[in-house]
Amino acid sequence: MALKKVSVLFSRRAAKDLEEIYHYLSLHAPQALQKIDQELFKSFRRLEFFPESGSFVKEFTGKKYREVLVFHYRIIYRYPEKGKKVQIFTIRHGKRYLPSLLY
Repeated sequence: MALKKVSVLFSRRAAKDLEEIYHYLSLHAPQALQKIDQELFKSFRRLEFFPESGSFVKEFTGKKYREVLVFHYRIIYRYPEKGKKVQIFTIRHGKRYLPSLLY
């Protein structure tokens, strides 16, 4: 039985978050950049095949948002159209607050 693949889409915020993460790491932890990049993209690929694998975001009531952890980073996403697409809203370091647009 073949696994069904869904699309993973990035919001502007998530794309900006990735850019900021890469910029920060290139300046402050270049040795970690490649490893973190590889693990982030492994998680994105996993979401293509297992979109419900993340846990629910503890700060939010309800079960609208999920998250996947990669080292210290939280990938916050939704899977609103079952079987069609995953929407990544933000990628945050675990110590940073979540954007208010998600509340």
